[in-house]
Amino acid sequence: MHFNVSQLLNEPSGSSRRLEVFENIVRGCTAEELTLTGAVTLLRTDRGIWVSGDLESNITCDCSRCLRRFDEAVSIRAEEEYFPMIDPSVGYETHVVGDKFRIDNDHILDLDNIVAESLETSIPMKPICKADCEGLCPVCGIDLNYFKCECDNQARDERWAPLLETNYSPNANVR
Repeated sequence: MHFNVSQLLNEPSGSSRRLEVFENIVRGCTAEELTLTGAVTLLRTDRGIWVSGDLESNITCDCSRCLRRFDEAVSIRAEEEYFPMIDPSVGYETHVVGDKFRIDNDHILDLDNIVAESLETSIPMKPICKADCEGLCPVCGIDLNYFKCECDNQARDERWAPLLETNYSPNANVR
């Protein structure tokens, strides 16, 4: 997502632009093509341009319980100040600290990195396809959402095995 901000850099502090976004991007870690929609606001500050973006997209995830692929809606909120490398009013290089959020020599503001970072941090750590997903049987691996297995799935601590094998009744010795 690239925006030419040369005109905005020549305007006084407080000037702003609101841009509607409908753009296809490639998600770096999976090479999945995503469509971003939303709005980006560019606000002129005394040193650069403050970017505020509210974007949405759908990503393909693997359910952490049943391993099925599904689409997950994600919302991206990005805010950062970008600084010009060249002052457009005089044409001289500015003294900008850091490399990450710069407006290049052609006055192009590149939001690709911040959008990619915000997208990755917006994805749930353990995505679930539906709230009542039952997952996979830990013994046979069958999808419990669609099939019922006959496995003994009760978690047991082997140290208690001798007690579990007896027919102990807590009220048996009470008189």
